[in-house]
Amino acid sequence: FFDSVPHDVLKKMLTDKIHDDKMISLLFKIIDVVPNGLPLGFYLVFCRKQKVSHAVISGFLLSLFIEIMQYVLGTGIAELDDLILNTFGSFLGAAAGHALQNHRTGGAVRINGADSHVSGNVSH
Repeated sequence: FFDSVPHDVLKKMLTDKIHDDKMISLLFKIIDVVPNGLPLGFYLVFCRKQKVSHAVISGFLLSLFIEIMQYVLGTGIAELDDLILNTFGSFLGAAAGHALQNHRTGGAVRINGADSHVSGNVSH
C-alpha cells in the first residue's frame, strides 16, 4: 500500500478527474473500506500513469524486498504466500486503475499522440 495519500486528498483528486456520480460513489466506498491507504498498483497506474505491467513488477519487487528484509533482520516471518498475495494485490490495483483511466477518457485510445475513440463497428 502507498499510504502517504490521505483519503480526503485522494477523493478530491478523483472528483476532479471523474464526473460520473455513480462511479465516484463506488470509489468513495472502496476508499473508505481501505484503512491503510491506496494500493500501490492503483497509485502507479492511475496517478503516476505507469503501465500495468510496471506496476505489478514494482509491487512484486517491493514485496520481495520486504520479505528479504524480514528474513535477514529477523523482524518477521518471510513467507512465499505474502509475496504472491501482495503481487496479486498490485495486479488488482493496477487493473482497477487502468479500468478507471479508460472510464475517465471514455474509452479513448492514444494513437500517435492523438485521441481516437474506439467503436464496436470496424469496417474494412
